[in-house]
Amino acid sequence: MRNPKKGTETTKAQTGRKRTRQGDAKTIVRPTQPIPLEAWKHAADGPGVAYAYNWDGVMKTVERLAVTESKDYTYVHLAEGDGKLDHWVESEKLSNDRLTSDTPTRSTSSSSRSRQVRRVDHIVFGDMIIPAWYSSPYPAALNADLMANGGRLFVCDVCLKYTTSAAQMTRHRGELGNCLGNGPLRGIHHPPGSQIYAHNGWSLWDVDGGAAQEPHLEEEFMMWEHSSIVGHAPPAGSLAILEHAGRLRFCNNLCLLTRLFLDTKLNRYGTNPFRFFVLTEEKNGRHMVRGMFSREKGHHKNNLSCIVVLPPWQRSGWGKRLIHISYLLSRIEGGSGMPEKPLSALGKRVYEAYHKGQVLDYLTTRLTLFGHRESSKIVSDIVAATSIDREDITQTLRKLGYMSTNANDIDWTAVDPRLGTSFARPELQLDQSALFHLHGIEPGTQQITEI
Repeated sequence: MRNPKKGTETTKAQTGRKRTRQGDAKTIVRPTQPIPLEAWKHAADGPGVAYAYNWDGVMKTVERLAVTESKDYTYVHLAEGDGKLDHWVESEKLSNDRLTSDTPTRSTSSSSRSRQVRRVDHIVFGDMIIPAWYSSPYPAALNADLMANGGRLFVCDVCLKYTTSAAQMTRHRGELGNCLGNGPLRGIHHPPGSQIYAHNGWSLWDVDGGAAQEPHLEEEFMMWEHSSIVGHAPPAGSLAILEHAGRLRFCNNLCLLTRLFLDTKLNRYGTNPFRFFVLTEEKNGRHMVRGMFSREKGHHKNNLSCIVVLPPWQRSGWGKRLIHISYLLSRIEGGSGMPEKPLSALGKRVYEAYHKGQVLDYLTTRLTLFGHRESSKIVSDIVAATSIDREDITQTLRKLGYMSTNANDIDWTAVDPRLGTSFARPELQLDQSALFHLHGIEPGTQQITEI
């Protein structure tokens, strides 16, 4: 398998070696999961009951989440983890005695999804194998096949179609890597939306999650598909039906995929309330999905609902670029914004680094251009220049030790003018000419400040 990051071992399929996660702050390793070839049921004792488990010679506190019918295997949740290390273990290795009721489980995640059985162990995504981090509600009809093949799911890296069959995915991609078949996404080469950014092979696509939220569209599409097969003329409006059904299916597939790597976000309301900004990398005419952020329509204060860059492409600057574009949307709309909270641990680190860089760059530029420090509304000035919400700006200034007793000003004596240059981030530079059709605003009609 190809490895996009030098020095990081790509996971190999069907081996007994440990799997190494890519793209997290620390290398996360979990044992190879012996997914049982039989049905399982949730443990009767439920979450919160602690057991002792010998993990590589170290006793760990775990919770039993599920057991197989034969009771040979038990699915455990590591109490000090957030769900990434959960896996099946041989039941005989688990202590039969519960720990005392006052033993803390100390789960670091408040999400109940971190305590669900992860049915998908890893995905085959293009020519990459990517271990799943968390559970995702893929259809229960896949359960038997997932148990039989070690939790492997094949996902098309363009249309995000999924299957447990390698042969089906090979037929779907065809000799040229096209999305073949009879589905509403057949023949597509990019996400079904408007391209709003394109530069050096990377693109961002604006996909409306509500464009396909009509209950009759799936039925009408099936009628259209059947009429085409039997040789009848397709019904009027068939192209619109195809487009709407394709967007619905793509957005649903996108949510299922990204939830394998998100623990703190739950999509309770479907895709209708959201716009999805999908990051792709183009090769040989195929725009392959690498990440995305979503935004709730009509909610300008929260300019980002969730953000995911798939693990092999993390630490490449794209997380910050996507965050930057979300603030660019707020700037175009004439206000400030902030992400929907709570953030994941990884998301919090990325946002804190972005906010810190923006504040330091602004202060350094102000000193360089104007040569003076006095201002009675410096916080408001930073908000206006960056479109970052006032609360986040104030919190960043406090962490830097720059906040004065006056809530609208900073302690200029604490500011080191040399810091700004060290936080200049060339990977955040966006080619303004590459941004187009952004909410109907053409390049040049709105002042866009480069970072």
